[in-house]
Amino acid sequence: MNCYSSTARGTFATLTAPNTSRETFDSLTAPNTARETFDSLTAPNTSRETFATLTAPNIKANLLEIRQNIAKAQAVSKNAAKHVALLAVSKTQPMDAIEAAAAAGQLQFAENRVQELLPKLEMRPELTWHLIGRLQSNKAKFVADKIAMLHSLDSIGLAAELQKRCAKANRVLPVLVQVNIAEDTNKAGISPMEVADFLAAMADFPLLHVQGLMTIGPIVDNPEEMRPIFAELRHIRQREAARKQPHLDLRHLSMGMSGDYVVAVEEGATIVRVGSSIFGVRG
Repeated sequence: MNCYSSTARGTFATLTAPNTSRETFDSLTAPNTARETFDSLTAPNTSRETFATLTAPNIKANLLEIRQNIAKAQAVSKNAAKHVALLAVSKTQPMDAIEAAAAAGQLQFAENRVQELLPKLEMRPELTWHLIGRLQSNKAKFVADKIAMLHSLDSIGLAAELQKRCAKANRVLPVLVQVNIAEDTNKAGISPMEVADFLAAMADFPLLHVQGLMTIGPIVDNPEEMRPIFAELRHIRQREAARKQPHLDLRHLSMGMSGDYVVAVEEGATIVRVGSSIFGVRG
């Protein structure tokens, strides 16, 4: 089923944010490490020298193919969502690659780590930036007022810290609850058995707008092996949405990456997170 793609656009409003200072970025990690990381993203020549293995035309063609694949998956599956947002996962990618994707019409990006997100967001605040990796509570203060969505809420402690930071920033933060469907000890997320109680507890955090669920599956050779995992997340979302809890708005399923996004769309994904299929594998 690798013959699929889409013109479907994300339905998120583009959220911009105040610039992140270099001092703030440096405070996240050891001074030398942060400065070197920041410089590798901003130095004029560095990004050209490390620009993956793909040129801008390759990135544009890859984005077109992926969108077409999403559209075809939507057309053949009764479980597919009407609108599917494509997030370009730009972790470890230089700004040249991000600029090439943006020039091709890709405006929504995702990062795994706060340290890498902040300088990119500072350089291109007009793009929409999601955080999809695990967020430690002590780093919530750096992103609560900046990101468009957090995909990895997985603890009451983190929810409490985000609530506090959002109150200071006077904003409501869209979040997804990460569910460890495969119950893989190497993956973050709450267990499927905890979902109902966890979602009920979110009523205590009114500045977190719970918009759905996210999962990260195991690495598999055959994307069809992911179908039961994606289907289970869809079923959990349907079950919880039927409870009609007023503090929840379970519109989204964030699932599917480069190797299995077609299957994810067929099983109801509203957000897919694609990196290497857009940018290529970094050398």
